[in-house]
Amino acid sequence: QVTDNTSSDSEAHVSGNRIVWLGFDGADSEVYTRTTTSATVVNVSDNTVADFAPRVSGDRIAWYLRDATDYEIMTWTPAGRQAVTTNSTDDYYPEVSGNRIVWRGAGGSDGGGDDEVFTWLAGSGWIQLTREAYSVTSVHVSGDRIVWSGSGGSDAGADTEVFTWTPWYGVAQITRNNGTDNAPRVSDDRIVWY
Repeated sequence: QVTDNTSSDSEAHVSGNRIVWLGFDGADSEVYTRTTTSATVVNVSDNTVADFAPRVSGDRIAWYLRDATDYEIMTWTPAGRQAVTTNSTDDYYPEVSGNRIVWRGAGGSDGGGDDEVFTWLAGSGWIQLTREAYSVTSVHVSGDRIVWSGSGGSDAGADTEVFTWTPWYGVAQITRNNGTDNAPRVSDDRIVWY
């Protein structure tokens, strides 16, 4: 049993021997972690705002929180906590692989209200991967390969297509059909979807 308290714990994730979950501290939701080799529980977020959707890869944790105006992406390693985004648009649903974090963000530099795909690499900062007027969903990452589904690809249809990105080749559209391609997942260079 990892937790033994009087509050609700949820959204548990694990990578190697590090466990992360969402718990309630009596005032708001917080991100907690511990390893399987230590009974010490660490309050990763330790703040006075609501925190959401923690994910972990190795010792790196990513989540999003609600600040005074919008949602922002945060990260933590045993060396400390860091804000990945500090802007005036909503950033949410991060995924993490190694030191790379990906997420969906509202608006972006195209000025639209649609979601775009962003990535951040420790030591390199963040970049915006898409600048399209279509909806983006299901963003996932493995190593340096990112996948997502979005409507309005090069086939000019209204259905959703699957896209991928790597630092070496940029964005590539994988599907071009009149069907709906959803929920892509990636491991190394293998991508699956339905």
